[in-house]
Amino acid sequence: PGTRRVSLDYPEYLPFMEEARRRDLRAALQHKFYNVAATENSPILEEAVSIRRRIADLLGYATWADYAMEIKMADPGAVDDFYAGIVPGLTERGRAELAALQELLAADHPEDVVQAWDWAYYDTEQRKADYGVDPNAVAEYFPLEDVLAGLFDITGEVLGVEYRQIPEADAWHEDVALYEIRDRERDTAVAYVYADLFPREGKYGHAACFGLRGGRALPDGSYRMPIAAIVANVTKPGADTPSLLKHSEAVTLFHEFGHVLHYCLTEVAHPRFAGFQTEWDFVEAPSQIMENWMWEPEVLARFARHYETGAPIPPGLVRQLVAARDQNVGLKMLRQVFFGKLDLALHAAAGPVDVDAAYRRAFDYTLLPFPESTRFPASFGHIMGGYDAGYYGYLWARVFGDDMFSEFAAGGVLDPGIGRRYRKEILATGSSRDAGEHLEAFMGRPPSTAAFMARLGLESGSGS
Repeated sequence: PGTRRVSLDYPEYLPFMEEARRRDLRAALQHKFYNVAATENSPILEEAVSIRRRIADLLGYATWADYAMEIKMADPGAVDDFYAGIVPGLTERGRAELAALQELLAADHPEDVVQAWDWAYYDTEQRKADYGVDPNAVAEYFPLEDVLAGLFDITGEVLGVEYRQIPEADAWHEDVALYEIRDRERDTAVAYVYADLFPREGKYGHAACFGLRGGRALPDGSYRMPIAAIVANVTKPGADTPSLLKHSEAVTLFHEFGHVLHYCLTEVAHPRFAGFQTEWDFVEAPSQIMENWMWEPEVLARFARHYETGAPIPPGLVRQLVAARDQNVGLKMLRQVFFGKLDLALHAAAGPVDVDAAYRRAFDYTLLPFPESTRFPASFGHIMGGYDAGYYGYLWARVFGDDMFSEFAAGGVLDPGIGRRYRKEILATGSSRDAGEHLEAFMGRPPSTAAFMARLGLESGSGS
């Protein structure tokens, strides 16, 4: 009865797109989402792209991408090769996935094709039908307090740290908690992290880790402890209702905490090279690796318990979750390719760029019909927030995250010996050396795409 207001904030927009049965309302909401601040931001974006191109020209670079990537692992040619190696295999898989979604849509709308506002909804329906995975039912096993306890327990055991909540956080909002991170062997505090996890008016609407104070060596020989903040927008618990996380939300929490650990467990003397001040196309790797633990049965068995009965998550449900994990992964990865290709279309061009035309061309990678009368680039925050000529880094870094986790998969997902080596060679070193050297030091071999491609169900090198 009555009406409900659904905002364009991620905690409301995404669940609506996944579960709203009314197709017309999904289309209307997505149209609004893809046109956020279009009138105001479009000229600003065009000006920014033009200024960046001019700066690159003045500094003697062919494009802004050539300039921006100079201090990264990759260059524009390497990124083109990277996409060339994965897009054909992803496209083949994505077309098969889209055909399956089309069959589901046809039962409801026989004369239409899957649109951009349909795929998340039918992906959810498919997950329920094929794997018996209802995200809301799964959430009953992931109350926020237990997820946090599990996160602290697992990273503490593997990395040799422990966490203590500071009763008086004295933070910017009463909902924010403060934790001290301590080194177990030395029994000393090494960092602090604020946890700002619930939505409120005017707050940043996505999930992220923010560095508040970097670690550094001080003149007296001591080390200034880093301070970070993990920000999310999960449902706030009520007086009689807990905060129940969808599995995807718990995965996101683990992801962002990977950034926290990267920032807080640094041992580098100079702030410029400490924490996650690494090559920007490597910075996501220590967060991507963290997601893997949220799919391991022995890990979930330790903390995933029903909020009412306390019963551990059934092993069969975990198997279903894992089986469903990469459902439609081709389409999901192609969506990431779309973002990366759009970014490069704006920043790897030597001359003026038609933003709308670049958006339309890049959207082709999704395999979905273009959403007409939309101007998504105007609200593509990454390209104005530090990921310009760098969005490819999410997929690029996932290759390294999956490759690093293969060490744990082979030797024990909770093995403290591997964990201490990971902490020493990856987390503690910041950018005191090149990221490629971090990887070789940790894994004892050059990086490989094999784990990444296997995860996608493709052979290594497929499509190259």
